[in-house]
Amino acid sequence: MFNIGPLELLAILVIALLVVGPEELPRAARRVAAFIGELRRQGEEVRTQVREMIDDAVSEEDMRSTVDSIDKVRSAFSLNQAEESADEESQSSDDRAGSDSLPEIPRERD
Repeated sequence: MFNIGPLELLAILVIALLVVGPEELPRAARRVAAFIGELRRQGEEVRTQVREMIDDAVSEEDMRSTVDSIDKVRSAFSLNQAEESADEESQSSDDRAGSDSLPEIPRERD
């Protein structure tokens, strides 16, 4: 985590022993350990919140794209139905017009 080698750790312990003293060193070590543990918990909590925010954003984006796709399909379906009904109207009017028209007169061949 901190990339501290054995020599650096030994130097830190010697300095802590000289600064704090042998009687207070265990209590100071517990405080430092508690502080590091709290930092880890806070870091994990932040990581979790960021992941949740990303997941929520992705799921919202997925929902929007799904709704857009549904709207496109719905409009295409409505357009298709309108075209079919227009074709049926045209076909029925052609049928009516065809039955009312005069029969074709054959041409004379030379």
